[in-house]
Amino acid sequence: MRGAALAVLGVAMVDLREVYQSAVDAHRRGDLPTALSRYRDVINLNPGIAAVHNNVAAICLSQGEVAEAEASWRTAVSLQSNYPEAHFNLAVLLSERAASDARRLETLADAARHCAAALEHRPSYVAAHHLMGNILVSQDRPDAAKLHYQLASSLADVAEGPP
Repeated sequence: MRGAALAVLGVAMVDLREVYQSAVDAHRRGDLPTALSRYRDVINLNPGIAAVHNNVAAICLSQGEVAEAEASWRTAVSLQSNYPEAHFNLAVLLSERAASDARRLETLADAARHCAAALEHRPSYVAAHHLMGNILVSQDRPDAAKLHYQLASSLADVAEGPP
């Protein structure tokens, strides 16, 4: 019986990899409807893959489905709390939404938490330092913002190397 269960599991894993690869291939081709459908198939097979939720969120956002994008990024960071890109993406979405949000200060605070999480897991994340600066300016904290802008600039200079 155990062998039969493992055989079924093995088939499911092969199918999952194939479905995931077809989603990635469609995404790379720019076939977003197919990619989204295939990523959702992956989620149905295994809902615990944070990167898949991150990709679903990116596609949803590109199609104007902001609420679904936010939900998918929140799922990604709940599945993998040390996922800086997903935290950053969610922080970007929240900081942009804050401008028109009735709960502006709460939304900015949430954006700052996710941006801080991105930086906690990737301290040299230039774009996250810049975003944190923008969030802090929006929160009327220019001195704290200046530090993040300086860090972003210094890290970008180091990444580019000497002239």
